[in-house]
Amino acid sequence: PVHSDNMVVFAYLEDVDPLAARIHYVTEAILRLGHGVTSRNPAVGAWDSVTRSYRLEDFRQPTDAVTAELSLEPIAYTFLAGHHIRLSIAGADQDNFDLSSIKNLATAWKVHL
Repeated sequence: PVHSDNMVVFAYLEDVDPLAARIHYVTEAILRLGHGVTSRNPAVGAWDSVTRSYRLEDFRQPTDAVTAELSLEPIAYTFLAGHHIRLSIAGADQDNFDLSSIKNLATAWKVHL
């Protein structure tokens, strides 16, 4: 269903080598949008600056427009000169994550940047 109370967002940071026509996975973030931010760590550079409880009682139904705050998994990585940085966003990753247990999962959504 397009209008749904469950949405999952997968974000992948990638290193694109245009000369070799290769894409290298760098890191990722995963978020079920109903699990909103429960606290913030304002420390500069804190990898856990956004936290969620993942408790059922804290789950909220997304509205028509939802701000998704994703925290990429921390990693040290160097992008070489001439390479491009790409952020890929998806609503599923069937080869790595089984979403079949999530009822009423959104099948389409729009991204506003």
